[in-house]
Amino acid sequence: MNKVISTAVIFVSSLVVVAGEGSVAMVTESSGGTTTKEYITLRSAALSGSPVEKHALFVFVYEGLPATDSHVTEAFEFLREAAEGGLAEAQFNLGYSYVNGELVQLNEQEGICWLQKAAHAGIRRANLWLGVTYLEQYKRVDKTDPDKAKELFEKLDFWLRSIVGSHDETDQVALAAEETLGRAYLRRSIFSEEGWSYLMSAASSGHTRAQETLRKMRAILQEELDGGFVEVEPLIDQIDSFFISE
Repeated sequence: MNKVISTAVIFVSSLVVVAGEGSVAMVTESSGGTTTKEYITLRSAALSGSPVEKHALFVFVYEGLPATDSHVTEAFEFLREAAEGGLAEAQFNLGYSYVNGELVQLNEQEGICWLQKAAHAGIRRANLWLGVTYLEQYKRVDKTDPDKAKELFEKLDFWLRSIVGSHDETDQVALAAEETLGRAYLRRSIFSEEGWSYLMSAASSGHTRAQETLRKMRAILQEELDGGFVEVEPLIDQIDSFFISE
């Protein structure tokens, strides 16, 4: 039986600021806000400085939130200048902002362009977010435009596969890529062995979101089983066995 089962799972995200080579800082709120003296010093350097200095101002503002609207607007313009100047970290942050509609109006194609630049420069989070973005586009057309859906799936598969394979539990980027690939394949077919393999691999490595996805999948499958779709019972058993072993 080839029954379509909804496997929609929310991918919760927050703006990730790449603060430097090999360093990632989450945007957080600070009760202190943006320090004016520090801002002026960084702004002066950014106005006549390199892409690195322009990006440093952006990172400072967003690690020091809340800031005034003028600080945010100017910092984003410096981010754009840094990205246009070829700084990979800035290209990632600019692309991320566009594909998520954060700090700027949503523009997935513009965001994809910048994320691709960052990915080619070695920013692995860019590969992940390219995959996530293509998955969201795929979900909009997979029931209505098979040809477009096939094209988008091939793209998400390419970008995510490029960073999976690590079983280092500290490699959260690779584990997130596995979890996203798992959801993508299981959306195409709930019986996809490849989809379950990716999802189980990430969950077994301790990836919290993958484990949450398994629990949500368990609930969806149980509803189908209760409705008489007995073919899903082995999948439920597989999930139950995983959590028992954990």
